[in-house]
Amino acid sequence: MRLVALSLFMMIWQVVELNTFFVKHIFPMPTEHPICVARILLLGLMAAPATRQYYTYVTDKQCKRLGSQAWVFLCIALSELVLNVKFGLEDLFSRTQASMMVVWLALNVVISCTGVFVSMAIYRRRHKAVVTVDHMDKEIEQQPGKFRTQISQMSNDTEETGMI
Repeated sequence: MRLVALSLFMMIWQVVELNTFFVKHIFPMPTEHPICVARILLLGLMAAPATRQYYTYVTDKQCKRLGSQAWVFLCIALSELVLNVKFGLEDLFSRTQASMMVVWLALNVVISCTGVFVSMAIYRRRHKAVVTVDHMDKEIEQQPGKFRTQISQMSNDTEETGMI
């Protein structure tokens, strides 16, 4: 579930970034125009609570609904996407090949999923499973001699290095 949620989050994030690019190129506005600056600032201010609400929805088992800021942010992103497709279809997308868009989308999904899997592998490698005291007690009861030799070896090592 988290893989799907994180992939969806990254795809929405990339759509918002593409919307910024397309708005500047489809509608003849310079980058310094107050509407462009205000739009970017507004989206930046809305992204923080929307991201927090989405994260809470994905990770908290008791949270059953997505927050209102996340819904508003999603609606704005999708509305901008619809406007960009509607007004940019003749100009910007007329020279675009559909097969290249499908390849780009598939590549985005593959790279996003690969990044998540690599992050999970690094996390698992760095944070090995911690053995609890109860688990150790059961193992000591089953094999007491094995742990006595390990403990004596560890104490010998600490005496040799001078560490206590």
